[in-house]
Amino acid sequence: MFKVTRLELPVVRVLLGVIAVASAGCPPPTVKIGEIQVRDPPPFKPGQVVVLTLPVESRDQPQFKWTALDGGEFSGSTETSSAKFKVPNQTPARVVCSVTVGGMKQERTATLKVDTQDGGGRDGVGMPEVMSKGVLANGLGMGHDDSEHRRGWVNPTPDGTAHALAYPGYPPYTWGALFVTIGEPTDTDRPGADYSRFTTLLVEMKGPQGAVVEVGVKDRTQPNRGQEYKEKVVITTNGWHTYSIPLRKFAEHGTKLKELYVVCELVFARAPVTVYLKNIRYER
Repeated sequence: MFKVTRLELPVVRVLLGVIAVASAGCPPPTVKIGEIQVRDPPPFKPGQVVVLTLPVESRDQPQFKWTALDGGEFSGSTETSSAKFKVPNQTPARVVCSVTVGGMKQERTATLKVDTQDGGGRDGVGMPEVMSKGVLANGLGMGHDDSEHRRGWVNPTPDGTAHALAYPGYPPYTWGALFVTIGEPTDTDRPGADYSRFTTLLVEMKGPQGAVVEVGVKDRTQPNRGQEYKEKVVITTNGWHTYSIPLRKFAEHGTKLKELYVVCELVFARAPVTVYLKNIRYER
């Protein structure tokens, strides 16, 4: 019996050693990294904010880093499994998420198809989309001016989905204007585009109830004297509201809808006011 006992003890010790070695040599817990998921269906609009998510299964805490390769910007944190991304006005738009877990780094890429809108070019055909959530359509430009030529009172909102027009008013300003043009604003050799097939200009704004804004358009032959016809719009609510202006009113006052250069302008008089502008489009 003593001999058997002496023989069994070493065997047990060897077996325990094997178990310990096997345990130490086990591979790390399995890490599963999926593909980037987008909650909204494509195609995506310029300026649209989409939620991107990268699913990761791991016992260790993963570290995330989101990056935009083709423009656009993130809203909020870029170091979590989900991120809010503002789609740029170009296609495709690629987004990369880097994941570091268990000492290893991997990347996943998502390619977003963007439904870009061309605002029309020189002697071209005007397109319906002018501004979507604060983002201009391709081929358009924007500027602002005032009686003192000081400017600086138009800026994007913090979330980038609209523009804040904080017009100072009188004194010293007697007028101020924001304008969206075919191409970048210019004083010479101005281009034009044909918007005659549309019937209505739609402008989404918000501001203090009762504030007055003049909304206009201008063809490429009309001088920069402020004499073109403008429709007076009274802000009816403190929240967002879309105001409709019939294009026939401009045509009746001599504006050539087949040759529009300024496709939308907001003009202020002496009263100080802050108005927010989000969307502009044409409708048949």
